[in-house]
Amino acid sequence: MTLRDAGRSARCAVLLLMLVIVSCSRGGWADAASDTGFVIGAGESGSTLPPVLLDALSTDEDLLRCWLDESSGQVRIEAGSLRVHRVDVDADGKLDWIVSGSGNCLVRDDQAPWWLLRATSADAQRGDGPSLLLRERSSRLRLLESRHGGFHDLVLEPGDRRFIFDGRRYVGPAAVPATAGGSTPTPTQSTLIDMRTAVLPPVPQMSATERERVFGFADLGGEATINSVVSGRFLPGGEQTAYVVQRGGPRAADPQAPLATLLIVQDGRLEARVDKLPGNFLVGVADVDGDGVQEMLLRRDAYQMGQSLTGLNLVALDGQALKSMADFKEAASDACEGPPLTRERTAVAIDVRRGEAGPVFNVRRYRADCKAGAEFQPLEP
Repeated sequence: MTLRDAGRSARCAVLLLMLVIVSCSRGGWADAASDTGFVIGAGESGSTLPPVLLDALSTDEDLLRCWLDESSGQVRIEAGSLRVHRVDVDADGKLDWIVSGSGNCLVRDDQAPWWLLRATSADAQRGDGPSLLLRERSSRLRLLESRHGGFHDLVLEPGDRRFIFDGRRYVGPAAVPATAGGSTPTPTQSTLIDMRTAVLPPVPQMSATERERVFGFADLGGEATINSVVSGRFLPGGEQTAYVVQRGGPRAADPQAPLATLLIVQDGRLEARVDKLPGNFLVGVADVDGDGVQEMLLRRDAYQMGQSLTGLNLVALDGQALKSMADFKEAASDACEGPPLTRERTAVAIDVRRGEAGPVFNVRRYRADCKAGAEFQPLEP
């Protein structure tokens, strides 16, 4: 998002109808235990979605498509078209909201939109509604016992698409670790990132006050773009939010983009600033050395001789500077516009475990040709 914020669309409307949630007989809602987690069950018959949740969903593209009255600018949702289940996704003792669409308009190819929303005390103090952590189409959603940042990992079907919490919202799909192309992750080893499926995490919705505060801290002059927003523990003493901001816009993986600035903010105060980052996007966080402070995975892009190259740098905050923990210079490449004999795509999956002398990284390498739909195949280590 940029300083040229167009504001909310004129088509944004207030949801007028308090919906009664009924039990669902299809669409993947069933109370069922699993070796890897549990499947979301049906909401209690007669429960309702509070107005603050309806307002949070009021600008969703599917709801506008199905029920926007162009003449009045109002959204009138058909009763029974949204179903809910309450579950504590982050073990904070408070039930969060998972909402699924139903009915002929929302369901296509046996898949419907799913939303996961979470309300915190901080949201209430700011006067904000619940935060939207996930919005995807699926036939069924499954919570795994594994967690990232305290939040259950999710699997959406079909396709066993795995989503993990990045400190701000759920991102993915993240591939389940493969069994070839390198050693298989062990129970003490986790996948830091898989570049076969990795995408740029979306920037979550931000209030005008938060945007203005971030741009004021950055003070880059002229138009600026917020590339990344991730919450975590980057400094001792509480939770902070990391912002990656660069001059210009719009947000994109642009090899010619100016160097970005990292801002670490806690309770509305700027705690740290680092300019000229070795990357323009923050694509993951993890405590790889077990010291209770999370490291940050930065992405950088380059382009040369018909080939795009993506590198990753795992860094830790060291005062007002960064300390490099690991540099993965060719995490992904795309030479499909290069000479015919060299046309291919490559990607790595990076696993990490804690060793006696520090984190130990295992890099699994893959390649794919440039045909549409070609899948990555493991390279021998």
